Amino acid sequence: MTARARVGILILALLACLPRSARAAGPLGGDLPLESIPENDDLRVRWMTGLIEAPRDRALAFRTRVEDNVAGRWRLETIRGARAFYIAVVPDREVLYGQGAWIIKRDLADGRFVQAKIFLRNDPNTFLRIYPFGDRSKLDLVIYRGVIRHDIVLPVPFRKLLASPLRDIVRWTRDSVDWDLLSPAPGLYGNLRTLAQAVRDRLGSLRYRDDGALDETGRPVLIAGGIPAGDPGLNCSGFAKWVVDGMLKPVTGSWLSLEALKVRHEDIRGSSFTQPYERARDPFFGLDWAWNLGRAVSDALYPSRTNRVTDNDVRIPAFALVDRGSSEPANGSQSYEPYPANFEIGGYRVDGLRPLLYVLAVREPGNFYIASFNRRMGQDVALRQYFHEALLFPYFEPGGEFKVAVFESAEETSLDAVLRRYPSEFAHLVRIPALPDFDPPGLPVPGSAGP
Repeated sequence: MTARARVGILILALLACLPRSARAAGPLGGDLPLESIPENDDLRVRWMTGLIEAPRDRALAFRTRVEDNVAGRWRLETIRGARAFYIAVVPDREVLYGQGAWIIKRDLADGRFVQAKIFLRNDPNTFLRIYPFGDRSKLDLVIYRGVIRHDIVLPVPFRKLLASPLRDIVRWTRDSVDWDLLSPAPGLYGNLRTLAQAVRDRLGSLRYRDDGALDETGRPVLIAGGIPAGDPGLNCSGFAKWVVDGMLKPVTGSWLSLEALKVRHEDIRGSSFTQPYERARDPFFGLDWAWNLGRAVSDALYPSRTNRVTDNDVRIPAFALVDRGSSEPANGSQSYEPYPANFEIGGYRVDGLRPLLYVLAVREPGNFYIASFNRRMGQDVALRQYFHEALLFPYFEPGGEFKVAVFESAEETSLDAVLRRYPSEFAHLVRIPALPDFDPPGLPVPGSAGP
């Protein structure tokens, strides 16, 4: 046998020893609403003595088994870690975090219970964390790493929770946890899904152009001076205008004026300190542009109302903490840190956008958001530069899966790409209701006379 063959056999043997979660952790399709999440309390009751509460060595010696109940097929197994071991009662799939999964953490040294995770969506970062609290228990609700509720006291001991169905936990905390967040109605996102697809279908005809936009006649120009652009294209701001133009044309019969979108709002943002930079650096251009787009939509939909540019700002206090613990379901480390959301400075820190957009999607279905990304300009804390814009479309698929479509600078990217680029920057969000019809201006071919 060759050395390469021996190495190959060794690798296969090591893979066979890994828990299934380590062998494959791909995404799972679809998500059920809270009231339909499969229950396994009968299995936990049946195996309370023989596994869940068993002495440490006996629990560690447990051999993985599969059992059925009315909700489906479940896998029971014990996973040993460096300082803890985990008892998993999970759907029999290639991952540990399927909806309805319970993973109970016990200390490896003395076998005491530490906590349990109950997975609420097919996502390793969306779960209930329950843990002992004297003769009662506590609960945290974590959605895509956002700690939505923290330290909620339950009126029952931890041992009782381990034998209880999820529906009882929901009932005991109905007044202190917004459980409706776990039961979105996918039918409410039809306009948003349709608009996202309409934008997506037209991206092939667009191109990027630094400082490029289309004016109210569809003529390609440079935003800075409104002069004709020899090479037609759209930058991030011009692209945001193009999308809003496409929505409003069926409503108003026209596209937006470029000059109206460049109006500065020095009376409601900035200070005497930032005033000298207004012309030299234009640090608030992205914020003013997003504000003006939001008001243009409001004026078109509600022409008899006096609409302010700040009316569409997102200012909800979605959560105060984020979970920095491991994404591995069988690693129950809790690592919370404060999540900054300072509306007077720059909005929301970018690394919390996924849970924020989830909450927004559930609470105000049918909106997309103009995100104006901003950062400190140089080393001065008092001045921020709004340097980039993207359009964020959070919605639920008909099967319940949460998605965020991201469009920026005439292309579709992804939320993961945004998080990688700007993890510690901030994003100011302006909400825009999605309209069903879409008629944007066409981008002229380079060298043509235009429309």
